[in-house]
Amino acid sequence: FMEKLFASWALMSRSFRILKADKELMWLPVLSAVSSLLVTAALASGGAALFYPSIRAILDAGSQWRPSPDILIGVSFVFYLANYFVIGFFNTALVAAASIRLQGGDPTLGDGLRLAWHRAGVILQWALLAATVGMVLEMVEERASIIGRLVAGLVGLAWTLASFLVVPVLAFEN
Repeated sequence: FMEKLFASWALMSRSFRILKADKELMWLPVLSAVSSLLVTAALASGGAALFYPSIRAILDAGSQWRPSPDILIGVSFVFYLANYFVIGFFNTALVAAASIRLQGGDPTLGDGLRLAWHRAGVILQWALLAATVGMVLEMVEERASIIGRLVAGLVGLAWTLASFLVVPVLAFEN
């Protein structure tokens, strides 16, 4: 386990050095950020369109609209899932392109995106796991005492590090 952890860390470190040197690959983080914003906007506008009739009816009746906790959890999960997928997709593309560079090749943006597209199923599986863990950690933090929140925060930090280091595995292993 520790060998894979160190190998992942080394590959990610090299990926960032390559990213700084290869200006074309700088577009991958930009595309990731823009895609995350677009996904968020699409989910927000889709949710607004979906719930608008019922919200409007409640407000017209003079009541205050309060979405059920189940709806909020569902919407949050979809948001987490979509964004984890987008971020994982572009990070996988970056690691793939960096790997091509490390092997002496001259990667293009398309090379990284192609490999990430071929790994989309694996990335989606990871996004499902990551969204579930993210939601569970969020719920624990909301309901826990100060000690529980501290523990959940530390677990969340460890999870973030693990998520960062799993990208090379997403790119190259089954």
